[in-house]
Amino acid sequence: MASNPQHSPRQPDQAPGDWWRIAGIGFEFIAAVAVLAAIGLGIDKWLGSNPWGVLAGCVLGFVVGLTQLVRSAKKMFHD
Repeated sequence: MASNPQHSPRQPDQAPGDWWRIAGIGFEFIAAVAVLAAIGLGIDKWLGSNPWGVLAGCVLGFVVGLTQLVRSAKKMFHD
C-alpha cells in the first residue's frame, strides 16, 4: 500500500520547533496554576485557613496562566 502525501499528519509549512513552542505554552499554564496553588497551600498552613488559600491560588493561577496563554497565542499567530 503506497503512502498518500495528501493525508500526511504533519503540514509541510510547520516546523517541528512549532510543536515544542505550543507544548511550552501548555507547560507555562500548568506551572502558573501549580506554583500559585503551592503558595496558597503555604498560606493555608501558615494561617490555618484550609482550603481557601489553595482555592484562591488555583483561581489566580488559572487567570494568570490563561492570560499568558492568550498573549503567547496572539504573538504566535501574528508573527
